[in-house]
Amino acid sequence: MLWDELVKVALIGTDRSKLSEGSRKAFSGMGIDISKAPEHIVLESAVFLSLLKKSTTASKTWTKPLPEKAPKETGKQCSKKSRTHLRLILKGNYPDLLPEFVSHLVRNNKLLPLDLIPSLLNQAIANEELWETLHPAIGQRGKWLIRQNPEWEVLLFKPDERIWETGNRSQRLHLLKALREQQSGKAVELIQSTWKEDDLQSRVQFVKMLKFKASVADEAFLEECLDNRRKEIRKAAAKVLSTIPESRLCQRVFEQLKTLISLKQKSKKGKLNIKLPEELTDQMIRDGIDPSSRWFKGGVKASRLGQMIAVVPPSFWESYFKKTVSETLQLFVKSEWSELILQAITEATIRHKNSQWTEEILLFWLDNFQKNHWQYFNPLQLFDVVNEAVFNKVALINIQKKNSLLDEESPLTLLLRSVVLPWQDTLSKTFIQAMQAWIAGETSHYWSGWHLRPVLKKAALHTNPKLFQQLSQGWSSNSYAWNSWEKEVDAFFSILKFRKDMIEELEKKN
Repeated sequence: MLWDELVKVALIGTDRSKLSEGSRKAFSGMGIDISKAPEHIVLESAVFLSLLKKSTTASKTWTKPLPEKAPKETGKQCSKKSRTHLRLILKGNYPDLLPEFVSHLVRNNKLLPLDLIPSLLNQAIANEELWETLHPAIGQRGKWLIRQNPEWEVLLFKPDERIWETGNRSQRLHLLKALREQQSGKAVELIQSTWKEDDLQSRVQFVKMLKFKASVADEAFLEECLDNRRKEIRKAAAKVLSTIPESRLCQRVFEQLKTLISLKQKSKKGKLNIKLPEELTDQMIRDGIDPSSRWFKGGVKASRLGQMIAVVPPSFWESYFKKTVSETLQLFVKSEWSELILQAITEATIRHKNSQWTEEILLFWLDNFQKNHWQYFNPLQLFDVVNEAVFNKVALINIQKKNSLLDEESPLTLLLRSVVLPWQDTLSKTFIQAMQAWIAGETSHYWSGWHLRPVLKKAALHTNPKLFQQLSQGWSSNSYAWNSWEKEVDAFFSILKFRKDMIEELEKKN
């Protein structure tokens, strides 16, 4: 063996031993210069054989059947220019634009480039929302490709009830969620079929999964869970029931609240008479009100009241007081427990996804954010349930009210940079005009507008790109502040122009 002979010569030394003529000829055939000094020949040969050994490891034998031939693709491929756009997005030049690219691709009945699908599938495994956007655009060959990689196959999950008997907890949860989209009631049937055999953690997770598409059809089972001996199950069931406005739980809690909150009889302007619950009944505890919680400021009793208000759909109060949303909110604001109730009614608005109350609370918060009621207010969760119409209305009203650009402390700045929704044309034009006026002002300084930079980027991502030409007019490039803002403004138009070109290319009939 060549390697054994090399080791022997190296150990003894080239002055006392030498390579055989056969070995020298073999190494020469491998491209090693055997005219060099013996020690060089040994060293180079050892390095060469070492590398050769690493690179010639035997491959594993494929024992499975060969995959079926990829089907012929019948869908329409996107253009070469669109592929370039997508590559730039995936390289990180415009990472925020991937969902928009794919949504326009799907809207125009075009498919993703095959060579870029693998990297997108790797991202989709950890990002369920991305997969929801991607899957209509992968085509038949994309689906074939997924089936060749076990790690990707989870993306093509099909609800098969046999999984309930054979799968692990994660697979069963995946099945439940899929069934909630297609056969909502079937999910409850499966949970009940193995309820006694399942461990506690599984049962808790299964109940929590019912929050997807929750309805009164789930109420009978969830009411049974409220009587379970385990607190974890009772708490999970109460949370799901509290999202169903028609549920008996919401009605029970509201009936109890009506004994605690009422309009004062002799108050012309409308004031509330509010009592804190001295004790909680067994029924209230059963309905998920935690006796010891200090969730809300004001002590245990106040927290109990807050928890109860957070359960009830905000619309119930309109009917109870016979007032509009705005008038009802004002009643709560003027009460002695305004801070507590505002936190609780906001939680109820989020839980029941009520757009009217979302709008009214945001408008009131933006006008009164410096007052004490908002000291502990966290609007970020409310931002998650705001819809496009409410967001644009609230933002536009507040920009127009100020008649100037946003202050550093303004919560409107937080709203504009946090909400991921399209900016309607009026909002975009109003904001950019305010931005232009601000930059043109003599008192503008780089450091005084730091909070506006992320807002300007957000505007670039969500403004209608058809406004590109119109918004590019009116910038004061000779102003005092222009040098400090030229880079950010150029970045704004770079993103807007890229989006404009990207969408126009995807809309072409190629």
